[in-house]
Amino acid sequence: MKLNGSFWTGLFLAGWLFHAVVSSLWSIPVPSPQWLLLAVLAVGSIGRVAAAETLGFFWGLMLDAQGSSLFGAQGWILAAAGFAVGRLSRQVDAEKALSQVILAAGGTLFYLVFLAQSELLFRGTGVPHVPPIGAALAQLLINAAAAPLVFRLVRAAGRRFLGGEESHAYGD
Repeated sequence: MKLNGSFWTGLFLAGWLFHAVVSSLWSIPVPSPQWLLLAVLAVGSIGRVAAAETLGFFWGLMLDAQGSSLFGAQGWILAAAGFAVGRLSRQVDAEKALSQVILAAGGTLFYLVFLAQSELLFRGTGVPHVPPIGAALAQLLINAAAAPLVFRLVRAAGRRFLGGEESHAYGD
């Protein structure tokens, strides 16, 4: 029985619901982990390039709709991050925590740089809606710390619902 479509739809809905609940409850004056970015990187790390791009694009559009960044910017940035990690997935052992931390740090840096660039390029006048350097560094560290948990959860969900199809280890 193939569950691919319903698994990815369920992951999309569960990820968005988790993000919505956590972001509404987060009251600590530091950035929260970017759960959706980390999930996109985790999906890409198991070689599911198309799924990572698609999830990233649609999660990003939803983030754009609720946030203050330019509409479409986060969608394209998350899709590009999913694509890049997916294309590199055969060269990186993403089952190791150190690799996950490095992917999260690199993905966060990629996200922050391209968000700042799109703001500067397209917003024109006014102050771009990007975090200051201190907040960006905090975001990078928080994402790196949360990455092993998110990667483990995405892999576990893939094993559970896709049966051995979720990883390169099964000949994907």
